Amino acid sequence: MRKAMKSDLVPAVMHEALLQWESRNVRQFGKPRVSGDDCHETIAAQLGYLTTCGFNTVDCPWQKGMWAIFHAVK
Repeated sequence: MRKAMKSDLVPAVMHEALLQWESRNVRQFGKPRVSGDDCHETIAAQLGYLTTCGFNTVDCPWQKGMWAIFHAVK
């Protein structure tokens, strides 16, 4: 993100919002959240949402920290 910002690949108008996102979701990861924050659900909860939406096959083939890749087939 910072590399893209320095390379002007991200418009300057977006820089402050991205820095605030990084602060909330990386540097303050795991701290209590309030309404309006990016609130992360568990992988199990997100897989449940996909199942509820009608996906027949749902799984999470990769995860690391707060990042994950989901796979779903409808």
